[in-house]
Amino acid sequence: MGIELSPAQLSDSRFLKWAQSMLRSIPFTGAQGRYQQQVGQFNRQLASTIGQDADNITPEVYSAARQAQSQQFNDLTARNALKVDQSLMTRLQEVADKAVTQDMRNLVDELTGAFFSEARTGPGGVTVPGQAYQALDSTLNNIVKNGGMPGHYAGQVRDAIRNAMDRSISPEDAAAWRQLRQEYGARKTLTGLAAKAEGGNIPPAQVMGAATVGNSSREAMAAGNRGPIGDLARIGQLMKEPPSSGTTERSVVSGMLGGATMIDPVTGTLTAAGLNLLSRGIDSRALARLMIQENPGMSLEVAQRIINQSLPAATAVQATQE
Repeated sequence: MGIELSPAQLSDSRFLKWAQSMLRSIPFTGAQGRYQQQVGQFNRQLASTIGQDADNITPEVYSAARQAQSQQFNDLTARNALKVDQSLMTRLQEVADKAVTQDMRNLVDELTGAFFSEARTGPGGVTVPGQAYQALDSTLNNIVKNGGMPGHYAGQVRDAIRNAMDRSISPEDAAAWRQLRQEYGARKTLTGLAAKAEGGNIPPAQVMGAATVGNSSREAMAAGNRGPIGDLARIGQLMKEPPSSGTTERSVVSGMLGGATMIDPVTGTLTAAGLNLLSRGIDSRALARLMIQENPGMSLEVAQRIINQSLPAATAVQATQE
């Protein structure tokens, strides 16, 4: 997806994760700059999930996505009608039968009644005009947003009707409809995050929370059916910082970093060049290849050896770039 993850992010090594985190907080290592570049790659992909070619999701980008999607829905529903098939009839009856109170049964009957009032009989059977479907879908969405039992049952009615519309789209429009539904779903998922994103940049670690709101979203994520927004949510979890606790672990990492990098012979402290070199080593593809090749398990001794072996490769990369 155009996001270059580091070995520490792909590994379950606590050592590498703490080391990478510590180096990002130290000036002149280049670690924070590489991370910000990675966050930029992540946000560009987020913008792509809502149909926009942009670096992040600013209010202008979000507004453009909403307007484009609204126009696309209008165009597609203008030339596609929903076919009322037996599968839809059965599902709506199931929703009504499973209502736990008479009030909820009445609500389901009212909603399905409003839907069938728009139905027309013609050569193609019983259909509901696409624009009438779109208006009802908007009404159902508003009820779902209010939550509670009404929102729960309205959501089931909405999903049944949406699935029927998915089945009704013409073969010529099927691909465009699927992509539009996916981009619309991604935009709605990111609405809350985009509203408070500083400069349009959404923190990667927060996407998982937004992508798993509601039972249907959690079910889709668990089954691997959440689409690109689900893939990005998982990538965002790999990119997040390790917990702020862990003083002991940080102390161990700090000591090991001192042994693995360049020491100023006069002051006994890490040099800026040494820290930069170590940071490049930890983030390098050379380290990734070494870890894949050896798969050694990540004891402290093995971590020390891997970093020491990765430093020459990082030095060569630096020399080439210079």
